[in-house]
Amino acid sequence: MPHPLPGLLLDIDGVLTSGSEPVDGAPAALRALRAAGHPLRLVTNTTSRSRAVLARQLRDGGFDIDDDEILNPMVAASRWLREQEREPAALFVPETAREDFRGVEQSEEDVRAVVIGDLREAWTYDTMNRILRLLLEAPDRTLVALGGTRYWRARDGWRLDVGPFAAAFEMATSRPAKILGKPAADFFHLGCSAVDRAPPNVVMVGDDIRSDVGGALEAGLRAIQVRTGKFRAADLDEPIDPTTVLDSIADLPTFLAENQGL
Repeated sequence: MPHPLPGLLLDIDGVLTSGSEPVDGAPAALRALRAAGHPLRLVTNTTSRSRAVLARQLRDGGFDIDDDEILNPMVAASRWLREQEREPAALFVPETAREDFRGVEQSEEDVRAVVIGDLREAWTYDTMNRILRLLLEAPDRTLVALGGTRYWRARDGWRLDVGPFAAAFEMATSRPAKILGKPAADFFHLGCSAVDRAPPNVVMVGDDIRSDVGGALEAGLRAIQVRTGKFRAADLDEPIDPTTVLDSIADLPTFLAENQGL
């Protein structure tokens, strides 16, 4: 029986898109990967947009994608909160992300979890102290971080992501955060289940050497680094060994076709 084609987890920002524009050749690459028969999901740590909004923007950019083919931290967190009976939850996420928490009981009174996402300009000192008080007032409350990414690249340059804020609350409370997004192994394994492949037969394609590539390798997947998005040449000096490095996702269909034993 022939070895099944590997499943693919494709990062969005920095791999498929740069800012709001498609990376050159990315829509065609996605079509080619589908035509070749690779099961795939688009994975992202973006918490500023629901997956319905993100899917619509991708379709406007020429990508053939359904809403449910996007896996984001809100979807993972909603599932985890229900499975672990950690409701009600206090949500400190952008308004546009709340759509993906539909069905989750939300409150700031007598909560069992505090969920933080990328609030961007809404990260005020008052907001951070509200979160801190909720955590310190009840030692059994879980801090849930929607991803552990350090930073991302916007049109105006580098911006802090949710990871550094989660680290600040971990330091202040002496409690670890539950990361539900990259680079957490649970997030990658959720993606593997979605493409119906075991981790060794799934390839993650990302622009972040730590969250995308390092996280995937730690979770037992293979991982391809692309030289787009937030990639910098110094990233390859990290003690992380990608399966391979490609100039962009436009090169991925040919690479996979030529390396079928990957």
